[in-house]
Amino acid sequence: MVFLVSDVGAEAASLLNDAPQTMYTNDILLPFIKKAWREIEAKFVELGIPPVEEISAPITVGVSAVESVVTLPADLLSPILLWERQVGETDAQWVEMEEKRDLPIMTPTSRLQYWEWREEAINVPACTQGNQVKIKYYRMLTALTGPSSSIGGVNGAISFLAARSAALAAQNIGENEGRAKQLDGDAGGQMEVLINTKILEMQNLSVRRLPYRGRR
Repeated sequence: MVFLVSDVGAEAASLLNDAPQTMYTNDILLPFIKKAWREIEAKFVELGIPPVEEISAPITVGVSAVESVVTLPADLLSPILLWERQVGETDAQWVEMEEKRDLPIMTPTSRLQYWEWREEAINVPACTQGNQVKIKYYRMLTALTGPSSSIGGVNGAISFLAARSAALAAQNIGENEGRAKQLDGDAGGQMEVLINTKILEMQNLSVRRLPYRGRR
């Protein structure tokens, strides 16, 4: 389900007994909502839980006599699968590539065939013809910039975001330590729900453990 930052703001304000949002407007709450959103991402990365899957646009890999490094999407955390096609081929001609721990030593051909993920880079073999690759990958959560920003990809996140941002607001604006502690307790319970939901989604699936990265 996709919802907006303003939806989180409205729920957070209600938790702070300000349903009309007279004091706790969306703009006032935005920094706290953004912090809570980053906490979800950090927790998922810490536990090796993939936040969101994405598929890149075609990426061109030129002719090369040596191994090439594929240009990565800016929000990539970890690759899942790669496909290739020769420049000029159609969407129906994508061919899945094989992941290797180490690229094989081989005579270059017109196809890339293999890929490796090493030191946060995707490497492919030398190739005698220009090709395009497409990457299925785990990406970072979408950055939140304002009340109209969409929040999606994490089922049930609104309850944690509302409780945690309300707790931060109660502590930093209302200076109500008791209320902040209570709301943080609620947020902790909601985070457990998020984690358990993601773990259930991952059962019987082979996933790559995600490297930690700060938001770029």
